[in-house]
Amino acid sequence: MAYLAYADNRVDGGRYEELLPGLRALAASHPFDERLTARLMTVLERCGRQAEALHLYERVRTQLAEQLGVDPGPELRRRHLELLSSAPVPAPPWSSCRASCRASCRASCRWPPHGFPGQGP
Repeated sequence: MAYLAYADNRVDGGRYEELLPGLRALAASHPFDERLTARLMTVLERCGRQAEALHLYERVRTQLAEQLGVDPGPELRRRHLELLSSAPVPAPPWSSCRASCRASCRASCRWPPHGFPGQGP
């Protein structure tokens, strides 16, 4: 799939958030494409959504078992194990979020936070 090559280039460039809608739609239309699922899990993890990536793996693993009677292949299993053994990845910095996301986040929370130990007056 050409989109996977495009996604790989974007992942290497750190542009994760913009890939999510396309990868989700593609994964929904190709639920048994394990390579695609592994890429989506990577993007979710790099967006700070490790739990969502693990949930996706479990959903696909269940579908494979119930509908095809098979277990996930080595690439998808390896990606799952990597997620399990890694520390949660923090959400991307403000610069990688879309402007609308930054504006809504800043409007809904006080930044910088006040009253934390070690913070000046």
